[in-house]
Amino acid sequence: MTGRPRWFYCVVLILLAGAIAGCVAIMVKVWCYTTDDSFITFRYARNLAEGWGLTFNWTAEHVEGYSSVLWTCLMAIPHAAGMSVVTVSKVLGLLFTMAAIIIASLAVYSAERGSSGMARITGAIVTAHISVSFPYCALHAVSGMETALALLLYTSVSALVLSAKDNSPNRWFLPFMCLLLGLTRPEANLFIALILGTVLYGVPSKNRSQYITSCILVYILPGVIYFAWRYYYYGLLFPLPFYVKTGGFGVRGLHYFGDFISDMSASPMALILLSIVYKPKQTVRIVLPLFGMCMYLLTIQHNMMGYGDRYFYPLVPAFAMVGGVGIVRLLAFTSPRYQMLTRAMVIVLMASTFLGGFRKGYHERTTYISYARGLERAHVLLGKVLAGIQWRTKDPVLVIGDAGAVPYYSRLQTVDSFGLNDPFIARHFHESRSEYVLAKKPAIVVLISKYPDRFEPWLRHERSLFESLVSHGFTANAIFPFSDQYYLWAIWDPSGIDGEILDKELFKAAGTSHRLLTQPVD
Repeated sequence: MTGRPRWFYCVVLILLAGAIAGCVAIMVKVWCYTTDDSFITFRYARNLAEGWGLTFNWTAEHVEGYSSVLWTCLMAIPHAAGMSVVTVSKVLGLLFTMAAIIIASLAVYSAERGSSGMARITGAIVTAHISVSFPYCALHAVSGMETALALLLYTSVSALVLSAKDNSPNRWFLPFMCLLLGLTRPEANLFIALILGTVLYGVPSKNRSQYITSCILVYILPGVIYFAWRYYYYGLLFPLPFYVKTGGFGVRGLHYFGDFISDMSASPMALILLSIVYKPKQTVRIVLPLFGMCMYLLTIQHNMMGYGDRYFYPLVPAFAMVGGVGIVRLLAFTSPRYQMLTRAMVIVLMASTFLGGFRKGYHERTTYISYARGLERAHVLLGKVLAGIQWRTKDPVLVIGDAGAVPYYSRLQTVDSFGLNDPFIARHFHESRSEYVLAKKPAIVVLISKYPDRFEPWLRHERSLFESLVSHGFTANAIFPFSDQYYLWAIWDPSGIDGEILDKELFKAAGTSHRLLTQPVD
C-alpha cells in the first residue's frame, strides 16, 4: 500500500464507528419515545384496516388530518395483522434510516468514478459519518412518524441524480421514487419539481422527450389521479394540517432553520460549498432543490411536533452526499505536498461533527425520555381508562386538542379542538370554537393547563372554551400530569348521564380527590 497512509483510513473508520456507536447508544435510551402525533396516523391506519376508510372518525364525514398517505397505508398492515403498530413503526424507522445512510454513501462512491478508490471510500465514509452524527438521527428513527420513510426517499431521489452516468438517471425509476416521496410528504413535491427540472435541463436534448414522457406517465399522471381521488373523498384541496400551518405569508420557520444549520455544524456546510466549487454541474442539481425546500420550510409554522429539526431532517443525507463529494474532490485536487494537511483537516472535520452531534443528542435524550414517560402516565393512561368505561351515552364524544394517543386508545368519536382532524376548526382556526364544540354535546373534554390547581391554558382558544364549559355545567375535573407546567384537565358534567361512572373511574385513575369547578379560574 505504497503511498496510502494506513493511519488515515484507520482513523476515519474509527471515527465512523464511534459515530455509529454514539447513535446506537442514544437510540437505546430513547427507544421508548413515540410522539403523540404518530397516534393520529395510527388511528387513521386502524380505521383503514378495519374497513372504515382513511378517516379519523367512523362517521359519514371524511377527514384528512394525517401527514403521509403512504406511511398511513403502511401502518394499516400491522393493524390488519394484529401486530403492535408502535413496535413495527420503530423497526421500520430504524431500517429506513440505515438504508438511507447506506444509499447516500454508495451514491458518493459511484458518483466519483474518475477519482482514486481510496478518495471515493473516504468520501463515502464522511457521508455516512455526517448522517449518523446528526444529533436527532436516533430520535427520528424511533419516533413512530413518517420521518424515516421521507429520509429514505429524499436520499434515494438525490442519490439517483448524483450517481447518474452522463447526467441521465434512470428515466423510469427516478419518477417512481418521486411519486413515493410525494405520497410520503406533500410539500416534497416542491423538491421533486425542482430536481426533475434540473435533471431535464441536464439531460441530452435527444433524450429529453423520453424523460418528459416517463415523468408524465410515472409521476404526474398517478399524482393527478390521487389528487382527484382525495378531493372527491375529502372535498378539500389540501390536507387539514396545511390550513392550520399556513394562513398568511411570513418567515415563521426562521428560528428552526437556524437550529438546523447549527445542528448540521460548520464542517458539513463547508464541504457543501467546497463541492459546489469543485463540481458545480453535478452537485448544484441537488443543492438547488435542497435549498428550495429549506426556503419553503422557512415560511410555515413548525408548531405541530417541530421537534429535533423534524421538517428539515429528511434532507440531511442528501446534504451529506454533497459534502462527501466535496471530500473526494478535495483529496483529488490537493497536491502531494499538502496531502498530509488535507487528511488532517478531514479528521478534524469528522471529529468536530461527531463531538458536536453526539454531545447535543445525548444531552437532549433526557427531554425525550421524560416526554415518553409523560405520554404514558397522561395521554395513554387516560385513553385506556376511557376505553374501559361502560358508557350509557350512545356514541360518546371526546373533545381534545392533543388528539393522538387519547383518541387512539379510547376509540371514542373525537372532535380535535386544535383543528388538525376537524375541517371546520382547521378552516376557522383563528375564530372561537366554543359554540361549535358545545354543539357536539361532548361527554368529556380534555384541555391543557400549565398548572394543576388553576387553569392557565397553553393554547389561547382553550381559555374561552374552558369558561364556556364551566358555565354549561362541566364542573368535574381530573388532572393527568404530563410534565411540569403541562397537565391534561379532563372535564365533564357530573350531572350528565355518564357523570357518575366518570367520577368513579377518572378520579381513581388520576389519583385525585373529587374536585368541582364552580367558576372559571383566572
